[in-house]
Amino acid sequence: MLKVTYLALAIGAMGLTACGGGGGGSSNDTATGTGTGSTSGSADAGTGTGSTGSTDSTGGTGSTGDSGGTGSTGDSGGTSTGDVTLIGAISVDEFTTSNTLEAAAVFFQISQGLPAALIQANLAPTLDVCEVDVTQLGAPDPDDDLPDFDLPGDIDLSTVSAGDAIPIRSAGAELTRLVRGSLFGLTAYTPEPETAPGPMPADLSASIPGDVFPAFANVALPTVETFSLTAPLGPVTPTSVFTWVPGTTPDTYISLDVSSFDFINGTIVSVTCELTDDGAFTFPATTQAAMGADFESFGPASALRDRTTTLQQGNALLVLTTTSGD
Repeated sequence: MLKVTYLALAIGAMGLTACGGGGGGSSNDTATGTGTGSTSGSADAGTGTGSTGSTDSTGGTGSTGDSGGTGSTGDSGGTSTGDVTLIGAISVDEFTTSNTLEAAAVFFQISQGLPAALIQANLAPTLDVCEVDVTQLGAPDPDDDLPDFDLPGDIDLSTVSAGDAIPIRSAGAELTRLVRGSLFGLTAYTPEPETAPGPMPADLSASIPGDVFPAFANVALPTVETFSLTAPLGPVTPTSVFTWVPGTTPDTYISLDVSSFDFINGTIVSVTCELTDDGAFTFPATTQAAMGADFESFGPASALRDRTTTLQQGNALLVLTTTSGD
């Protein structure tokens, strides 16, 4: 689903829109439902009607979701004690086939304070719902590098520094370090070396030296059990039955991603789902219909077990994600 390129890996863990209010659909997306939208009240009174939030994504042509999202409830307006103005994300992925680890980090400053609970609510996946996206081969998609996140109001978001390098350690030894640099014109942290040997240690920690984003010392990353699908092991069709050994941690979920190419129409059909980690899944009927009877994936599905935790320090919220799979 995500976490293949460093920037997508780090930002995708948060699902943030790089600037502006509610998340916008890509140029190839159709509406995936109608959300309630966010509302923003008066900062001084703490009450008031507030402005009407934007509806959830309505894009151009091609994407069919099973259900529309529900917009987030807005905050009381303004910045109060405990509101978040800085958001950071560190992500470590275990790729089981190659038995390697990859990591990335990115840090943001947002133009108005938001309650941590609002941001955390937007991080929570909508489980067992899929989105089907149809992209015309060669058609530009200006939103490809912008992830989606429903925020109230007109909120701008910019990347910031958290220091020169962030070491990732296990048992006191450094596995890799995330070094500050520029990626797609944004400040991002990429690993040196590019990969580290797996499997995923149970005691991973990160230390942020601090800059605009403040220092966090010896932060424990969440543990995630090694994951792989037991079926299907080959190409996926709309009626495929997915099975795996369920996780034992209640806050994990499965990210599923499959794609097919229609040689006649020159279109790529991509299916993304976030699944309950209970060991079995089949595509809902609406997803099967959107995929089309002739859908057959390029190869096996890409599937990952995800786990995310957050840690707040003053006005800074740190999002920590680990995944396992391929």
